[in-house]
Amino acid sequence: MRILTKEESQYIDRMAPEKYGIPLGYLMENAGSDVAQVLANHYKGAKSILFLSGNGNNGADGLVAARHLMELEIPVCIYLFGESQKGSQLFKEQLHMVKQLGIAIYTSLDDIPWHTIWAVVEGLIGTGMKGELRFQMKEVIEIVQSQCELYSISKWSIDIPAGVNANTGEVSHSSFKADYTITFGATKQGVCLYPGKEYAGHVIVKPLGIPFEKVLQNYQAYHNTWGLDIRLIETLLRPRSAIAHKGRNGHTLVIGGSNGMIGAPLMAGEASVHSGAGKTTVAVPDDCLRTLQNKVMPEVMTASFRSVSDIMDLVKDKSVLALGPGLGRREETAQIVLEFLATYDGPIVLDADAFYALGDMANGETNGVLQSRSHPAIMTPHLGEFSRLTGRSILDIQKNYVQSARDFAIAQHVVLVLKGIPSLVALPNGTIYINMAGNSGMGTGGMGDVLTGMISAFVAQGYEVNEAALIGTFLHSYTADRLGTKKLWGYTPSDVSVRIGSVISELLSPSLNV
Repeated sequence: MRILTKEESQYIDRMAPEKYGIPLGYLMENAGSDVAQVLANHYKGAKSILFLSGNGNNGADGLVAARHLMELEIPVCIYLFGESQKGSQLFKEQLHMVKQLGIAIYTSLDDIPWHTIWAVVEGLIGTGMKGELRFQMKEVIEIVQSQCELYSISKWSIDIPAGVNANTGEVSHSSFKADYTITFGATKQGVCLYPGKEYAGHVIVKPLGIPFEKVLQNYQAYHNTWGLDIRLIETLLRPRSAIAHKGRNGHTLVIGGSNGMIGAPLMAGEASVHSGAGKTTVAVPDDCLRTLQNKVMPEVMTASFRSVSDIMDLVKDKSVLALGPGLGRREETAQIVLEFLATYDGPIVLDADAFYALGDMANGETNGVLQSRSHPAIMTPHLGEFSRLTGRSILDIQKNYVQSARDFAIAQHVVLVLKGIPSLVALPNGTIYINMAGNSGMGTGGMGDVLTGMISAFVAQGYEVNEAALIGTFLHSYTADRLGTKKLWGYTPSDVSVRIGSVISELLSPSLNV
């Protein structure tokens, strides 16, 4: 699923007539017709559909939809916001048409017979929103939403809800909170990020009427952003060979653990087993080995280490290394990590306390440790860890969420899995995937350790690091979503780990009921 920024959407609108000779009015007619068809498919009863129309092209889309619904004999009416004479040319043209057709038009909210309204369709601003909504628009939205709540009126937005930033997902006070958003061509980035995602409700994507990917090929500021969803994962997951054996399915080595933090490498190791690695070994410091052996599942092998040379011996015959879960933040441990990274060039997943050793990578002290690797490292920080790695505040990162991940992945030549709400996967070439799965029940300690084990297992089984990060990230959240249908929260990271094999089986063989 493609995701577009505001600038990309505006570029398409500009280039459609300039380069391809496709008037915006044609695209607007397509958009309005699609809005009308979606509404007609949902429409119930004899009540009216009210369009909230600003005086720009977003409002004009609504006027087109009103005209098409009138043809379908569905009652419609329009509330106009703003001065019509200052509207866009396309808006003025569409307004003239609906006036000629005799569609009821209101300029005061007090005059609207709210008890006769089935749905409100908001087309006040579109993707051009930035900063705070104007006072007059806030007032209109507040009144409309209170009436919708009072009369149980369905709420719809065209393209993006008023007040939602189309790039960052930030919302203005009194933003319109839709039940459904109908957009065109591709989902806008702002409705994939919180809190904008919550304000958009269920997003319905309809055709734009132009092959927009072709248009964007010449756009210098073009960013390749995609939704990480089940359709993508189904193209990446591969059935196992009938002659696959444990050696062929790879060997994961998890290096982690410290006093009081044995659970982290243990969960990573067990998740590797449940995700299909042929063999899994968990190695911990010497003084933690007995505790690990008393707790870990029998399918996981165990080992211990004291130094970098011990780790180098352990990793020799392994397919992938997961480094960091519960490793601790002692200076001597950090030194071991840095020395190891300077000499080891195999597939590696970095998590948790491995980031402590890397410190603030923006200051250049550890620059180059990861950049020259033949296998780009997979890094899985949460926002707090990413803040330390970049030397930037969490608030600043959240305000520039997608671009922050993209810039870091390119600069450090890593596959970045940024664990947030939602999580992102940023590839070294700048491509971003926004995770479309996941729920609030995942907010518990140990979920990240399970994710590390899952991603490592897919690397061990022969997937490229990009593929492994995408598959692991999505299936981790998707499995939690499956658990969340029965238990909104309180399920554990281990519950997710145990369930992953069944979920993979369902995706590869839908007829299986496992």
